[in-house]
Amino acid sequence: LVQHLNIVDGVKVATRTDGTIVVTLSKIKYGFSKYRGKIGFIITIVGAILAETFNRKIEFLNMEKKLEETILFFK
Repeated sequence: LVQHLNIVDGVKVATRTDGTIVVTLSKIKYGFSKYRGKIGFIITIVGAILAETFNRKIEFLNMEKKLEETILFFK
């Protein structure tokens, strides 16, 4: 969905053995000014999609920035 809305160039999702869900977003497009609170908006969308996909409550844990990637951690 975040790719479809043209907010990021790429999305990768992985699950760690401890159950942590790692979402890597590449090249967030900060020019999408019609969305307020850009990163909060993205975290909310990704969290909602994960909750629907896994059919359970998802909790946002942390965020890391690495060059052009933003890494979101959920449990």
